[in-house]
Amino acid sequence: MHKASVDNNHRPIPLNIFEIEPDSGIDSIASLAIVFKKDAYLCMCSSLKFFSDPLGVNVLMQKNTGKEIKTNLGPYVFNGSNIYCSYFFN
Repeated sequence: MHKASVDNNHRPIPLNIFEIEPDSGIDSIASLAIVFKKDAYLCMCSSLKFFSDPLGVNVLMQKNTGKEIKTNLGPYVFNGSNIYCSYFFN
């Protein structure tokens, strides 16, 4: 998923949009890796949250930036396939 512009999104969006083919023999996904472009970063005063539920209650990880610096985004690996994300900025 690639977004050219970003708006505040407080409702978590699902990151696993992979659909398993019925005849593939695969019945589940053990992990989900989130990888960003090399030059991707969070702007100042923004946050990126990852959750294990669609309501955004169980926070797995949160990445924040301050008022004076941008923060680069590295790859993240999560156990399980039901991962949701929300982001916001001031």
